[in-house]
Amino acid sequence: MLKIENLKAGYGDITVLNGISLEINEGEIVSLVGANAAGKTTLINTISGLLMQSEGVISFQDTRIDNLDPKDRVAMGIVQIPEGRKLFPQMTVDDNLLMGAFVKERRVNYKANLERVYALYPRLKERRRQMAGSLSGGEQQMVAIGRGLMAEPILLMLDEPSLGLAPIIVNEMMEAIRSISKEGTTIFLVEQNVNHALKLAERAYVLENGSIVLEGTGEELLDNEHVKKAYLGI
Repeated sequence: MLKIENLKAGYGDITVLNGISLEINEGEIVSLVGANAAGKTTLINTISGLLMQSEGVISFQDTRIDNLDPKDRVAMGIVQIPEGRKLFPQMTVDDNLLMGAFVKERRVNYKANLERVYALYPRLKERRRQMAGSLSGGEQQMVAIGRGLMAEPILLMLDEPSLGLAPIIVNEMMEAIRSISKEGTTIFLVEQNVNHALKLAERAYVLENGSIVLEGTGEELLDNEHVKKAYLGI
């Protein structure tokens, strides 16, 4: 579904990604793990079109997309849940979710998609008239994921969704991601929480200093000595 070849990107004269190549197949949950400042957010922003690469190719469903605007990538079904949630705090839960249906083709199904989100997160339905800024961190993350689902993603990319959340909320969120995958959405999970990300993933990549240093199944990487030592404290 998504293919990245020899991708290089950065900020001004600073190169952050050093020739990244990876693939995500339809229906998979693929995780990208690594330490803070490894380049994870830079990669996801480049796929989304928020940052332009200096070299390399990004293809989605056999179509090259690295020359497209972000809105056109969203229209194709590539949707990002940003790090830090980026909600509209002075708007209600309902209105925040509806912002996810801004692509014209998605507005047709917004009522059904809204009910889908509320079925996934019943707590949000109870708070639908509440201002998003008044919600707990976990509830705000639910709104961010729900807003992404309103865009009817084919590929849903989540950037550090567990950041700042209590362990029990992280467990609930990972189960929700699994449920979204089972409904047919392909998942690209970018995470600093290596243990959770690898347990959830069918395949995974390890990013260090802007380069992919390891790849394999989630189970293989959980058993990898480098991963155990560098990320799991084992």
